Amino acid sequence: MIRLVDLYKSFGSLQVLKGLSLEVKRGETMVVLGRSGCGKSVLLKVILRLLPLDSGEVWFGDLNTSDFTDFQMVPVRRQIGMLFQGSALFDSMTVFDNVAYPLVEHTDLPDDEIEERVHRMLEFVEMDGTENKMPGELSGGMRKRIALARALVANPDYVFFDEPTTGIDPITASRINELIVKTQQEYNVTSIVVTHDIASALFVGDRFSFIYDGKIIFVGDRSEFLACDIPAVKKFRENGLWTKR
Repeated sequence: MIRLVDLYKSFGSLQVLKGLSLEVKRGETMVVLGRSGCGKSVLLKVILRLLPLDSGEVWFGDLNTSDFTDFQMVPVRRQIGMLFQGSALFDSMTVFDNVAYPLVEHTDLPDDEIEERVHRMLEFVEMDGTENKMPGELSGGMRKRIALARALVANPDYVFFDEPTTGIDPITASRINELIVKTQQEYNVTSIVVTHDIASALFVGDRFSFIYDGKIIFVGDRSEFLACDIPAVKKFRENGLWTKR
């Protein structure tokens, strides 16, 4: 469903991605793990073409988007829902208008269908009744849920999650994790979850990959991840699991 081939990305003299390759299967949740600053969020932005590649290939199914212009990327991005680390809601818009935004901007749906979709998505993330609230009135966890509703409202094929549990308390993080799993189960989306939170990763992931020194050095399922003896993966896993006890 998504295939990344030999990706390179630098910022000046700082080389972040150094020949990174990864395949994500249709309908699975792929968790991308790694230490802070290893390039996880850069990877998502490269896939979305929010950052230009130095070299390499990004495939969505049979479509190679590596050389696409912003104009050519528009229909591809419409297939993708994105939950940003800071939620990225529009502060000047109500909850309803935030969730409706992708439909208003990119579809010709009638107002009544937009309203029905928005209400359905808010119910899905357990935020119905907040339509007229402003983002500033909501907690961090509530904003994450609203952002997820916005990411799903246009029925995307793919959903990307950038550090979905960062900055929220453990109980709220647990609810976000449950919603990620529910999203895959009910909408059969293909998801990439970028995180350094191992507890979250083990809850939501079907398969796991690990970035180290700009490359993917491990890909496997839960049991393979927990048994992996690659030194960098083992140290990261054991330190992360220890802090969650």
